[in-house]
Amino acid sequence: MRPEWLSLSGFGPFGGTVTIDFTEFGESPLFLINGSTGAGKTSILDAICFALYGDTTGGERSGAEMRSQFAKDTSPTEVSLRFSLGTERYLVTRNPRYMRAPKKATGADLTTQQPGATLYRLGHTLDPDDGDLIATGVAKVLPEIEAITGMSADQFRQVLVLPQGQYRDVLTAPSADREEVLERLFGTTIYVRLEEALRKHAGDIGRSIEGANEKIRHELSQANASTEEELNELIQRSIEDEAKSDNELLKATAALESLQQKIGNVEANNKALQDLDKAAKALMEHQSNSESMEQDRKRIKRAQRAQPILALSAQVVSAETRSNSADEHVNSCGQRAQDTKEAAEKAEAALLSLSTPEAQDVLQKLRDRLKELSRYRGEMPTYLGLIDLVEGETALCKSASDALDAVLVEINEHQKEISEASVQLQLHRRRIGEVVSELTAKTVFESRRDLLKKIDARSKLAVQEEEERTTHVTLLSKCLQKETEARELSTVVQMQWHSAQAFLLSKELEPDRRCPVCGSQEHPHPATYEGTAPSQVDIDAAQQAHDVSREAVFDARQKKEASESTIARLQQEMSEFRNELGDYDGSLLDVDEEIIRLKQLEEEKASIEEAVRELDEAISNADEKSLRLKASEDTARKKLDDARQTLARAETRLEDARKALPAEYRDQANLDSTYAEVSTNLEARERELVAAQEAMITTTDKSSSATAVLETAVKAACDLKEELRVVKEGLDEAVAESDFASIEDVLKAALSQDDIDALQQALDEYGTTLGVLTGRLKAAETAALGLVVENIDPLLVELQNAESVRQEALGVRNTAHDRTVLLNSCRVAINQERQAQESAYALYEVVGTLADVGSGRVEGTQKLSFHRFVLGTILDDVLTQASMRLRSMTSGRFELRRRNSASDKRSVAGLDIDVFDEYTGSARPATSLSGGESFMAALSLALGLSDLVQAQSGGIHMDALFVDEGFGSLDPESLEQAIEALIRLRDSGKMIGVISHVEELKARMDKRIDVTSGPNGSSLSLVSL
Repeated sequence: MRPEWLSLSGFGPFGGTVTIDFTEFGESPLFLINGSTGAGKTSILDAICFALYGDTTGGERSGAEMRSQFAKDTSPTEVSLRFSLGTERYLVTRNPRYMRAPKKATGADLTTQQPGATLYRLGHTLDPDDGDLIATGVAKVLPEIEAITGMSADQFRQVLVLPQGQYRDVLTAPSADREEVLERLFGTTIYVRLEEALRKHAGDIGRSIEGANEKIRHELSQANASTEEELNELIQRSIEDEAKSDNELLKATAALESLQQKIGNVEANNKALQDLDKAAKALMEHQSNSESMEQDRKRIKRAQRAQPILALSAQVVSAETRSNSADEHVNSCGQRAQDTKEAAEKAEAALLSLSTPEAQDVLQKLRDRLKELSRYRGEMPTYLGLIDLVEGETALCKSASDALDAVLVEINEHQKEISEASVQLQLHRRRIGEVVSELTAKTVFESRRDLLKKIDARSKLAVQEEEERTTHVTLLSKCLQKETEARELSTVVQMQWHSAQAFLLSKELEPDRRCPVCGSQEHPHPATYEGTAPSQVDIDAAQQAHDVSREAVFDARQKKEASESTIARLQQEMSEFRNELGDYDGSLLDVDEEIIRLKQLEEEKASIEEAVRELDEAISNADEKSLRLKASEDTARKKLDDARQTLARAETRLEDARKALPAEYRDQANLDSTYAEVSTNLEARERELVAAQEAMITTTDKSSSATAVLETAVKAACDLKEELRVVKEGLDEAVAESDFASIEDVLKAALSQDDIDALQQALDEYGTTLGVLTGRLKAAETAALGLVVENIDPLLVELQNAESVRQEALGVRNTAHDRTVLLNSCRVAINQERQAQESAYALYEVVGTLADVGSGRVEGTQKLSFHRFVLGTILDDVLTQASMRLRSMTSGRFELRRRNSASDKRSVAGLDIDVFDEYTGSARPATSLSGGESFMAALSLALGLSDLVQAQSGGIHMDALFVDEGFGSLDPESLEQAIEALIRLRDSGKMIGVISHVEELKARMDKRIDVTSGPNGSSLSLVSL
């Protein structure tokens, strides 16, 4: 990770906006950040760390505390950082929570700006608009940054930034923290996952073995057996019981089937006799309808003879109907001819009335009136336009008059503002003097606040540690009890095993042969043993349980001692902080309230100073504004005079147009209404004349046509009367020749064809059914010949008893069969579980051993997990690189070495760091180094990490290193050696930034960032010699 560009606004001592383009120093620069104390050198590193993680490099100030005291209320506090990682470039922008002036005038003095953050992946243009937005918001940006850089804020400070006064933290960090740093830097989580996978797999196999035992016990309990041999005996007995029940079931079934056959024969005989009786009754009932069938046959014949006469009668009715219609048509045509003749006479009279001279004169007057109204309508738009013009000019005059009044009001208010500003200026200057005198105590209260915060934090930690210590004491007591029980159990199992082994040897003893244990040839008291001897597996299990309990005791004791040590350290630190406080007895709340009040005074002072500057500018510019207002007054007066002249001309033109129009037509709606009324009246009279002419022609044509139609209708009516006479004579002759007395008898005998078909179908069905019933009676008589009715009730009772006997036998047989199936299924399930157990035992021998080795639980070896072994190897490589630089810086005196064991029983074994001193020939903890020695060792360690990470390229690319102070504690020779180490690292492609007051560094480095403090905040400049 390499910073390329940094922008700070209202951050730390920088009141305005400053930018640093690191690319101006070249590809791999070594540069110095130089400036006086408090100018803001460390704030540059704080800004980088804040942009990435929302925290400062020292971790002692939050982002919210980095709001610049020099920033204006309207100025933002914001940091933007562009950095590269490999071939990718990113831009992160972040702002803390701070108080600012509202963007809109709401009446409030200040408002809270909420924290925010954005993260972009940049394209080749380096413009965020052309890039990809990765995340927005503080909560979403932080995990993305940690994923991209591969580091948390603490790890970033330990690896890429050596903050002021925290070099020893890099070197003396707890082993657990160092383990986490190395794990993330070198991507060794795969080994942790491998250990977890092996442990999980071994645990799964162990659980599967125990699960198989549990399933076997379950299957045996299902079979009500205690052992598998007992289960086999139960299966054999169940098979024999099932065979016996099968024989009993066969006997009961045969008896039941014999009874069922006998009952079926009796039911068949009784049914044949019942069918004979039903057939005889059905035939007699059907023959009772024979007389009605004969009457229906006669009705059909009589209706068939009446059909020809009915056809002639229908012809007569048709002829009468058509003759009557013809008469009605003649009457209708006569009436229509008379009506059309009268209509023609009326139309002629109407046409004559509309053609008189008086009517023609009325038409001409209407045409002249319409022409006059058309001329008035043409002049109306000009008249209306002039009215609008006068109204518009009137409004302009009003607007010009209002503008002049507003200018005069503004002139008066301006004079008042000048007077008020002078008074306010005097009040502000007096208040500034009061605030300055009170702000002298701010530094004292800030120091007290820091001490009280540290005391409060350590007090809370001490309470938590005391709770944990109590928990650890309780846990240690329980672990000691379990360890005692496990040790006693292991001893008992071993003694039992030895006793059993002695018993086995005693069984091989013979008289006059030496004992392989004591060598005696006499054996008066051979060893005895009762019960089941423990196996090697039992001994190993008891020993392993004892080992586990001892480890638990060791871990519990470690945790208790760690808590006690932490509590003592916290109490010592709180005592030191209280001594620094001296006699001050106020609370943290009191200090915070006082600091808040002083900060508010600072903000008030800055606000008043800004107001003073603004008032000075306002008063100095008062004359210029007065001249502008006078010019505005003259302009407004001229616009008012011009508007009044234009209005007078428009009113003259409107008066001329008003005289040209009659008063009743000056309203557009009234004129349009009159025009429409005259136009409508003229059109109506012209349409009436044309309609009268057309009606005269139409009615004359209709009268001639109606007369011709009447003559045709009279001729057709005569022809139809002659046709009716002929048809009636033919009907009378047909009735006289038939066997019917009159036409009424013919109508009574008539039937429709549907009725005739229905009667004939009923006759056919009667004959068919008669034949079927006769045949059925003969068949029933044949089937019942020689049969008598029998009582079936005794047989049914006997059948019911036989069915009960069979059901009972079937129940016994099914019970025996189900028992056999259940027992066999238990036997199969047990066999399957035994086979699975054998495979699991074989697999556990491999996987369990690997899990123990990977977790460091193999007896007789150093209890070091595979992951920690890998990290230890990596740390060896880091320390090798670091020691090369440390020996160079210390003239070969010191080198860094890894401690293989955890001396305080709390650190992660294998990751502690010692320093080997050539002067004493022995190694000692890194915490024993002096301040200058610690700085060189921490710097060497950071450079060693950078070398190894870059060489392996398997983790994070650390292309930059920032060192904040620490060089002042070095002697000239060590300083020269440290500078040479930084130069060599720069030559390998790294960006190295150093913050220091040491003049020798300023002389040796040709690239600098000079930070200069001033009354309005700090500024910076880039220097490249």
